[in-house]
Amino acid sequence: MLTSSQGWFIFTTILLFCTLKSTVAFFMLFFTLDLCFMMLGIAYLQSSNGAPNKHCLRAGGGFGILAAFLAWYNALAGIADTSNSFFIIPVAHFPWSEKGRQLRAPKNEHVA
Repeated sequence: MLTSSQGWFIFTTILLFCTLKSTVAFFMLFFTLDLCFMMLGIAYLQSSNGAPNKHCLRAGGGFGILAAFLAWYNALAGIADTSNSFFIIPVAHFPWSEKGRQLRAPKNEHVA
């Protein structure tokens, strides 16, 4: 029988694959969230005397806090763009993404 954290782990893994053409920051958000759910699921699978494994539970909590920080970072990066901000939050694009290919493309300079 699946626990809720194991179900969320499966769902978040699917979403993680969907972020592979996005930004590194967005991918890292789902990666840390996936690790959080995996650790929480393992903690309850390795229970002793009905109590979850405290080391895995703490690791899951740590990854959850990191995921929360990355979620706020991604939210700020999504809001602070060239149309409404004086600064841009770096998010790093994957080289295989469309934006990454555009950034790597050689600039055609025309000399008059």
